[in-house]
Amino acid sequence: MNNGQVFFSEIKAYFNLRKPKGDKPTNIYLVVRIGGVQKKYVTGVKVYPAQWNMAKQEAILNHRLTELDLYNNVIVNNRLDELRLRFLDFKCYICNNPKLLDKAHTIMKEYLYRDEIMEKKENALIWYRKAVDAPSCNIADATKQNYITKLKILEGYVRTLNVDYLTFDMINARFLKDFQDWLFIPYDDKGNIRSTRTIHNTIVAIKTILCWADEKIGKEVCREIKEFKPTKVRQEKTKVVLTDEEITQLYKAKLTGKQKEIRDVFILQCEMGQRFSDMCNLNNGKLSEDGNTYTIVQQKTMQQVTIPLSDVAKQILSSYNYSIPVYLLDITDKELKKIAKEAGLNREVLITKEEKGRPATNREPLWKHISSHLARRSFVTNWLKAGLDSHIIKGVTGHKTEEAFKRYDKVSSEDAAQVMLKAQKKNIESSLQLKEHELTIQEADVFATTISTLQKTYKQDVEKVKEQRLDDTLNMVASLMENDVDTHSIAKAVEKADFRVSIDNGSMGSIIMRKDTKKRQVKFEKTDEAE
Repeated sequence: MNNGQVFFSEIKAYFNLRKPKGDKPTNIYLVVRIGGVQKKYVTGVKVYPAQWNMAKQEAILNHRLTELDLYNNVIVNNRLDELRLRFLDFKCYICNNPKLLDKAHTIMKEYLYRDEIMEKKENALIWYRKAVDAPSCNIADATKQNYITKLKILEGYVRTLNVDYLTFDMINARFLKDFQDWLFIPYDDKGNIRSTRTIHNTIVAIKTILCWADEKIGKEVCREIKEFKPTKVRQEKTKVVLTDEEITQLYKAKLTGKQKEIRDVFILQCEMGQRFSDMCNLNNGKLSEDGNTYTIVQQKTMQQVTIPLSDVAKQILSSYNYSIPVYLLDITDKELKKIAKEAGLNREVLITKEEKGRPATNREPLWKHISSHLARRSFVTNWLKAGLDSHIIKGVTGHKTEEAFKRYDKVSSEDAAQVMLKAQKKNIESSLQLKEHELTIQEADVFATTISTLQKTYKQDVEKVKEQRLDDTLNMVASLMENDVDTHSIAKAVEKADFRVSIDNGSMGSIIMRKDTKKRQVKFEKTDEAE
């Protein structure tokens, strides 16, 4: 290596015995020469010198040997064949990467003893799986299941890397970026691809898990992983909520057995606004002395919250003697869709989601999107619509975001529960007042008939008054004319008084008639004084 030149044909390897003239099994060495530098490597197998064929570079196999010798020599030859192949792999690699010649023997060790080296290196995925399952891992069961699912996706990626397993020295920000790029590749033969939301959530979870082993991957690598920004979500998922009327419709559905129990717990969740995991642990809660509130410790946040109990919530809890039935989440969500369909929750909702990487909006029936978490979302939305302050609601639901703490950290859960109870009482009183004034269909018909009769009677009375006034006017005018009052003067007076009559001085005498009709005429003829 003095002149820096190395020739492919000069990179050689052969096997040699440690004690070729002994009568006991001796170690076999692999001797490698690279650019004038020669080194010996242990093969890990032994052979009797008398059973070694130096020319063929292998242990002898023939019928003169005992079964045990044959067995041992087969092991020797298999191991030597394996090392020959690894040497050829190394030789090809170093010829394609001549700049690494100064590290050739170090690389040679990695090729020859990669199994042993890998055995010394810990399997990172196994370590992470044990960390998730460990009793000391203080996270909710749902979160654990989510992490396990994401680790399985990561295992699928590692299988594509042509490595035996993932080691901690392979983990860095670049590894995470390559993993994210792989997530965009279709995951089945039909060309289906993951949505950006799924990819985003997967990377967020894996980032958290990887940094659990900060002492193994290094603080600096952990910092780079934390700073890695996952792909942005292209389209927000449409969030559906149930109205109060739809919740009531679901509650009134006639059900039995398992479906009734699942429906009741879901309605209770709509009334209490808690996560599904907290509903599963609801039986460990404490009922207040007055029976109006229920206190639990939330599983996800380990936060104690006090929940106001509506009349419906009290009714359901009482029917199960405050020990509600619990089903698995998958079973619950599956049955809820069936229940909602049977209950007729068919309101069309616009659902926007990614399909093959692109946002698409479709009209779908509400029942298809019923799930346990919908109850918590509906609880929050309906109380906000009812005008309740958001910090009161968060005091009951136990939401703990940084923004929520800054705005509402002075509100205790007990205070929130009492405020909500007062709001419920006010709503009930208002409802009762409205019920006192509600009319039946029969009462409404009677009322409408009465109004119609009054209107007709009023019109008839008005017409009678008009007729009477007209008759009085006609009589008055006739009387004046009979008393020889000047006709012109009478006409002027009638016009000025706006009476509904007119006087026509015709050839046959004066005629008094109504202005608004031609049918009725009253005729007065002047009589001669002689008559």
